[in-house]
Amino acid sequence: MIVVSDTSPLVYLAAVGQAELLVKLYGRVVVPVGVRDEIAAGVAKMPANRSLLGCDWLEVLPARDANRVAEFAAKVDEGEAEAIELALELKADLVLMDDQDGRAVAEQEGLRVVGLLGVLVEARHAGHLDSVRAVLSWLSTETNFRLTPELQASILKAAGE
Repeated sequence: MIVVSDTSPLVYLAAVGQAELLVKLYGRVVVPVGVRDEIAAGVAKMPANRSLLGCDWLEVLPARDANRVAEFAAKVDEGEAEAIELALELKADLVLMDDQDGRAVAEQEGLRVVGLLGVLVEARHAGHLDSVRAVLSWLSTETNFRLTPELQASILKAAGE
């Protein structure tokens, strides 16, 4: 399985000490150079990002078609644009991305997209996570991650909690 990730699912999982969920679910995760650079730039604000740099299951590859990256970057930020292009180049099975605009562009390109919340639900069903509720609580108190009460209820229901 080829999985390409944008920045936010990685850094939020690292912030709550759950980045290894990705390797348990998918084996190896690929990120474009721009996403790796965003992760590195965020170490000062989110020290947990350091755990992502150099880990053996996170592979960094360049998106080769700069023109297509630029086309996507007209609609979404640079990291998302690179992630979408890299996923297309690699014929990825899955893209991890939270941003609504980025998800819409990726889906228009025929890519399957799952966000952080979907990863948590999948990890719960696979037996890799005891409590989605606990992770959501930690995210809301320790990071700037926010979700509506309705969405939280929906995610908890999907997770069987």
